[in-house]
Amino acid sequence: MKRSMGNITANLLENYGSNYLNKWKSREHLLGRRKFLVYNVDEQIKSEILFLLYKELHNIKTTTFKEVKFLSKCLVIRSTHEAPLWYRLGLALSDGSVLGKSNIIFSTSKPHTIDAVMYGFSYIKIYVARYMLSIKTNKIIPVINIVVKDPDTALLLRRIKENKLDTDQFIDALVNDRMTLAQFLAGIIDGDGSIDRDNIRICIDKRDPLYTILQKIFRNNLVYDENDIC
Repeated sequence: MKRSMGNITANLLENYGSNYLNKWKSREHLLGRRKFLVYNVDEQIKSEILFLLYKELHNIKTTTFKEVKFLSKCLVIRSTHEAPLWYRLGLALSDGSVLGKSNIIFSTSKPHTIDAVMYGFSYIKIYVARYMLSIKTNKIIPVINIVVKDPDTALLLRRIKENKLDTDQFIDALVNDRMTLAQFLAGIIDGDGSIDRDNIRICIDKRDPLYTILQKIFRNNLVYDENDIC
């Protein structure tokens, strides 16, 4: 069975953190209604984790990676594959932020999102961000930052976030092409959504431009639950 890159990454970081968490300083953090302890990891430990991940990924026989390079602060991965632009844009809108003119950053602990970013973009850098510990469940949650270089997607994302894009024209292009719409929605779901029986559940704030876009796509056939915890 093919191993998921996201699971490999998350499992390695979680196993490493379980041995060192009690040695790191922490602070309490409230995320929604949930309480966490947040651990900042020093640069030397981050480098050690990245090197272990580099060896793990390098040992996997795959045609997906053109190059996996270890640097002291990050891993650089070049892939042979890149998803369609509409998928990349949906993924970036739901779970990414613009970083400079050409880059998008994803901050995640979810193996599925890690897989989606690796599938979606051809040039990525992986950084160890921090560790979190759920006070309620005692679950260790390693968080990584993934920075992707994609000028086309970054430009569209920035224009949408800054309300500089004609959303009506943008939405017309989506709804008039079923394949394009499917790619866009798939990216959104992979970023911060899930399938709930016959519905799609997406974690989003009403103030986010993506909420307006989805309203127009589905002609206001949406239910918004402010009490739902993402």
